Amino acid sequence: MGVKIMRLVKLFGVSVLVFFVLLTLIGLLFPSTIKSVKAVVINKPQQKVMAALPVSTNWLKWYPYFNPSVGADIRNAAADTSVFFNDKKELLIYNKHSDSSAVYFTIKAWNGAEMNESILALPISGDSTQTQVVWNETETLKWYPWERFRGLLLESSKGIFLDTALNRFKVYIETMQ
Repeated sequence: MGVKIMRLVKLFGVSVLVFFVLLTLIGLLFPSTIKSVKAVVINKPQQKVMAALPVSTNWLKWYPYFNPSVGADIRNAAADTSVFFNDKKELLIYNKHSDSSAVYFTIKAWNGAEMNESILALPISGDSTQTQVVWNETETLKWYPWERFRGLLLESSKGIFLDTALNRFKVYIETMQ
């Protein structure tokens, strides 16, 4: 009886190991990065758009991560790092820097995922009253099979999130005086 149980335990252990190796090999066939790029045209000059883009408290008014009803807040805001809190979750934004036409930063979410972000504000040629805002987001996935499968599920939702962010920013900036 004891030998039979040991064989079943051994079979179960080997099966779990083989299943994990197969999932890992299949996961390695999936892309290791998720890239999303979305754009919107805003009816404001580039200077006004660039003044509102850097990561600051005005993000509370348009960034989709925030829900003011649950006490969204920015704490520990510094020149190169900000910590956002919302619904007991933390969002760390660091490596913040900008130039005359772009804002660059890295986001580390509560689940450990890191995304490299850039938001470009490009004037539309021949029209100084309109600016095209382009948001680029790149997330590098780990080799774990669950990370790669998560990447497949997140790819489309990241695009929806960036569209929402850009459209909310457009409304915010166009209604601002």
